[in-house]
Amino acid sequence: MRRRYFMSTSQRDIETVAAMLRLVESAEIRRKIETALQATDEEPVVRDRVLTAEQAGKILGRSDRWVLKASKEGHLKRVRYPGRKIAGGFLESDVRALLARSVEGVS
Repeated sequence: MRRRYFMSTSQRDIETVAAMLRLVESAEIRRKIETALQATDEEPVVRDRVLTAEQAGKILGRSDRWVLKASKEGHLKRVRYPGRKIAGGFLESDVRALLARSVEGVS
């Protein structure tokens, strides 16, 4: 009977990258790639959340219809998911920036 070994996705990714590095003939290029990979491990990746119109409206203190209208008027940018024709939502950083601009305008 054949034994199956299951590994996590990250283990499989590491093994794939290691195999690809072995294919690189130049030691200098290999060192550059390894250095770049180590640098990305040290710095955490900060990802911006994509919010729905309802979630964005709660942050802004407005309705979801107002958020959609603001995006049509160009005050708030809609983001699209890859491979989709309709927009996916709004970046949280854009929503917070709009909130900050509106608060500054009121003062």
